[in-house]
Amino acid sequence: MRVLFVDPDLPAPPTSGGRTRTFHLIRELARRHEVDVVAPALPEPTGLSASRQLCRKLHLFALPAETSAGAWRRRLRSVVVGRLHHARPEVRAALGEALVGEAYDVLHFVTPYLVPSLAGARARVPVVADFYGTSIGAWRDVRQARGFAIRLRRLARWSAALRGERWVLRRLDAALAISESDRRYLARLAPRARIRVVPSGVDAEYFAPRPDPEDPRELVFVGDMGFPPNVDAARFLADAILPRLRARVADVRITLVGRDPAPEVRALARDPAITVTGAVPDVRPYLARAAVVAIPIRGGSGVRNKTLEAMAMGRAIVTTSMGVEGLEVATGREAVVTDEAEAFARAVAGLLADPARRRAMGEAARARVLAGYGWDASARRLEAAYAEVAAAGAGRC
Repeated sequence: MRVLFVDPDLPAPPTSGGRTRTFHLIRELARRHEVDVVAPALPEPTGLSASRQLCRKLHLFALPAETSAGAWRRRLRSVVVGRLHHARPEVRAALGEALVGEAYDVLHFVTPYLVPSLAGARARVPVVADFYGTSIGAWRDVRQARGFAIRLRRLARWSAALRGERWVLRRLDAALAISESDRRYLARLAPRARIRVVPSGVDAEYFAPRPDPEDPRELVFVGDMGFPPNVDAARFLADAILPRLRARVADVRITLVGRDPAPEVRALARDPAITVTGAVPDVRPYLARAAVVAIPIRGGSGVRNKTLEAMAMGRAIVTTSMGVEGLEVATGREAVVTDEAEAFARAVAGLLADPARRRAMGEAARARVLAGYGWDASARRLEAAYAEVAAAGAGRC
C-alpha cells in the first residue's frame, strides 16, 4: 500500500504529543508499506534529517512569514467564517507536486485543519484525517478561562473548531479517533461519518524501567509547559494540591519538566520546593527519579503520551480522570485517579509512605502497557482503516 501523509509539522523527532503519534505510526507503516510525507520546511536540521530517514519521500513546503497583524486577521476570519479549517495555498501546491506521477492508495491528514487544502490538488484518492484532539478540549478550555476577554476568545475558538470538525467529517472517507469516547463524540457531530479508533501507543523499549535511585519525596509532572492545559495542571498542582500535601509530607518536592514554560509556570519556582526545568534532552531520568508521577490534567483532549510513558517506565501515578481519558487503566491498581485536590494530595502522601505499593503499582502499569499499548498494534488498526476505505473506492473530498 502507498500512503501520503500531510503533516502541519515535521514528523520527527518525536518531541511533542502530535509528533510522537505521527512518528511512530509512520515508522511502523514504513516496515510494510511505501510512505511519503508532505510537511513544512522548518528550520530544524535534525528534524529534517530524521524526517527524511523516516519515510520514502519528504515533500517540503515553505511557511509564509506571518506578522502579528496577519495572525489577528486569520483569527478574525476563523470567527467570521465560523471554522478554523482553511485552505493553505502552500500546502495545496505541495500536495499537487507530490501527487504528480504517483498512485497513492490513501491520503492521510495528520490533522483535520489541513483537509480544505486538498481541494483541486489531487486525483480522487480515499482521504482519512486523524482527530488526535477534538473540540471537546477547546470547550474545556472555555470552562477554565479566567476573565471575560479570555473566555470570549476561547469561546469563539471552540465554536470555530466545532463547525470545522463537522464540515471536515462530512467530507472524509474515514476519521481516526484515539479512543472510543472520542469516537462517540465525533459520531454525535456527524452521525453518517465513518469513524475508526486508532489508539496511541508508547515505545516500551525506550520508556523502560531504569535502575536510577528514586527520590522518596519527589513528584514529577512532564509536559509542554507552554500548552494551556499543562499550564493549568501545573498551577493546580502547585496552588491547590501542594499545600494540602505539605500538611502530610512537609519536605515534599515537585519538579515540572518540559519545554517553553509559560510565565505562570516559571513563577511557580519562587517556591523553593518547586523546580521548573524548561526543555530537557531526555525526560526519562526525571521520571525514573520520581517517587510519584503526578498528572493533574483538567483540560484539553487528545493524546495522553505522558501517562503511557510513565506507565511504561513502571512509575506510580496519581492522575485525574482526564489524564487517563481513552486509556484502559485499573484504578487503584495501575494508577490512582481522582479529580479533587484533597483526594489527590491524600493519594500522593499514601504512595510516598508506601514504597512496596509504589513498586506494585508501577509493575502493574507497565504490564498493562506491554499487553495493549504497543505502536505495532496501533498501526495494524490504522492499516485496517486504510484497507476499508481503499476497498470502498474513490474519495469524497
